[in-house]
Amino acid sequence: MSSTLVFSFGAAGALALEIVQLYSLRLKRNRVHWSSFYVVISILFASVGGLLAVALPATTKWGAIYVGVSTPVLVNTIQKKVSRGHTDFAGQTDAAPSAQSSLRSFLEAYDECSVSR
Repeated sequence: MSSTLVFSFGAAGALALEIVQLYSLRLKRNRVHWSSFYVVISILFASVGGLLAVALPATTKWGAIYVGVSTPVLVNTIQKKVSRGHTDFAGQTDAAPSAQSSLRSFLEAYDECSVSR
């Protein structure tokens, strides 16, 4: 399977939960709020899912989709460790929490969606 195809399946897997969530809101048009941040973060998630699928490497289309679906969980786990003030091996604290508030709210939507399933 070509790298482009693996990337595409990984990206689709990363967006799968978002697609399901948007589909469930199809009848509640007033609840869907589009913003440029939402679109950019969704594209970044898709890109990370595709890159992870290529990097692992996923040998089947289902493997690539699974890697993509797992991407939000991986990113959310990393984000939680950073927000707790996780330190690196040199003892320095990671990124400032104030810069992550918008990303944190986006990631919490994945937690809420996975709990409601």
